[in-house]
Amino acid sequence: MAKTNRFKFTKTSIKSRCLPPGPDDVTAHGNPRTECFYWDDEQRGFGLVARATSKSFILQKDVRGRSVRVTLGKLGEITLDQARDLARDAAYEMRKGGNPNQRKRHEAVRGVTLAEALQWHFEAMRADDCAKRSIDSMEYEVGLYLSDWLTRPLAEITRNECATRHRRITERHGPYSANRSMRFFRAAYNTADKRQEQGLPRCPVVAVKFNKEKRRQEPIPWSRLPVWAQAIDSIENPIRRDLQYFVLFTGLRCGDARTVRWEHINLTDEPIVLDNVEIPPGCIHRPRPKGGEDRAFTVPLSSPVLEILRRRRADNHLLFPDDGGWAFPTRDMKGRITHVKEMKEKPIEPFGRMPSPHRLRDTFATAASEAGLETREVKVMMNHVLPRGDVTDGYIRNSEEHLRARAEQVADFLAERLWPKPGLHVVPRSEVG
Repeated sequence: MAKTNRFKFTKTSIKSRCLPPGPDDVTAHGNPRTECFYWDDEQRGFGLVARATSKSFILQKDVRGRSVRVTLGKLGEITLDQARDLARDAAYEMRKGGNPNQRKRHEAVRGVTLAEALQWHFEAMRADDCAKRSIDSMEYEVGLYLSDWLTRPLAEITRNECATRHRRITERHGPYSANRSMRFFRAAYNTADKRQEQGLPRCPVVAVKFNKEKRRQEPIPWSRLPVWAQAIDSIENPIRRDLQYFVLFTGLRCGDARTVRWEHINLTDEPIVLDNVEIPPGCIHRPRPKGGEDRAFTVPLSSPVLEILRRRRADNHLLFPDDGGWAFPTRDMKGRITHVKEMKEKPIEPFGRMPSPHRLRDTFATAASEAGLETREVKVMMNHVLPRGDVTDGYIRNSEEHLRARAEQVADFLAERLWPKPGLHVVPRSEVG
């Protein structure tokens, strides 16, 4: 530094002599200068860097043979005397071989809270086009089971705490909720760890012994299917009644079924185009299923499903002057039109406890298998991920006509078991209750 840039720091000298670069100041390489350094005569390595909009106190010393510059604080946020005290503390640490910059980064990492980590993870999920319902589900369950951890630094949450909390959730809310809560915590923790240069300690979920999970496959027994249909037909709300049959005859996931909009269904005799996607006649398009936009799919609908949708198109106005574009509309707590939010029905005689939407999906899959469909065809119709590694399978693209015939095949199989008596057909039309 030039001699004029070294002088005794006082309030007056800093104000009058520590000036930012002028408009014509350039570096030795001819580039515009963006900062000027000034050094104190009394305290070795103690200085101030002046920029166009701020001035900051600094300390520069060698640590293990390398020059290290530490920012102590901005002028105005700390005083000269406070900066001198901070410089002495930092100089002592550096003489012992410590690096205040690394320590600050480490402290910053250890200070990241679960709430901050969750927001980072949600940003990553949105970047991956994850469905909003996946983000909402994670946010809800973490808030439900781990709310007291949200403001805590991740690095302070111990392995024992994770194991204890997992056991407590298991006892009070069940094994699946406990497993999900810990998986959500681990996902947020790992995202935060990736964003930090220094890294976090090993994720404490390593201490959790996850509960065994068993994939429930409980299709409705064929002998009970007519009783189920009798119970469904007794539901007073025709929209909720039709939604149950809609899921059974399509095998769609609950979220995909509840959120169907009319623009995603082609009830005409000609193809329609939506967002550069062609939807053939009698087909349905799901733009954001489980897995996001990359898993979007279009499948043909069987005759009973088209009958249900045409009925809803004609009859929704009996309950709603405007259905808002939803095939299965309802009103929220504020009276606004939206789609049906859940498909839970109270126990209905003579069936009793009603099967969940996923049990209806199990029933569709079982019917498809017993009706003679190949496994690959069932996967395509249910939007399951096809197995990887089979080169030949990668060339196969079933036509719309082929899949439509298969959909009718499954529908006929289900109809024979829903209404075994001659003359019965899908969901008899009834007046609005």
